Amino acid sequence: MESTDIVKSTIIENLKKIDISKINDYGLSNQRILDFSYKQGVINDSSIESALEYAVLKQARKDYESLIINKELYEEHADHVSRTDCFAYALDKKEFSKEEIEKIPFEYGENQISFSQSYGKKNLLSILRKDLLNPTIIPDSNTYYDPHPSH
Repeated sequence: MESTDIVKSTIIENLKKIDISKINDYGLSNQRILDFSYKQGVINDSSIESALEYAVLKQARKDYESLIINKELYEEHADHVSRTDCFAYALDKKEFSKEEIEKIPFEYGENQISFSQSYGKKNLLSILRKDLLNPTIIPDSNTYYDPHPSH
């Protein structure tokens, strides 16, 4: 196995495990290796998006399980999951069985189709890939941040 194959495999496996809500942090922490690997063609849009799809579906499954468990404790609706965009993506991809969908507490007469239309993001994987490859530095909340600095 070539070293580029090892690097690619490592990056892809890590992306599959990524917590989607921390994609910016992951991108910042790994920016140099991601940039280099992307520019050298070790990883490409397709390989990144395939890995991110795995992570998106994992997030949707986690949100589903949390939603069903919490349903027993208190009334919570699908629009309160941590990543509605991932949840909508999974619904569109038919990742949940008919029985599972019947257990999802949608709010205000919503169903899986209207939920996906309301919360889904067209090209979600592409958006996440761009977020990963172009992370933004978020100001430290403990420090004063002036959104309108003087010139």
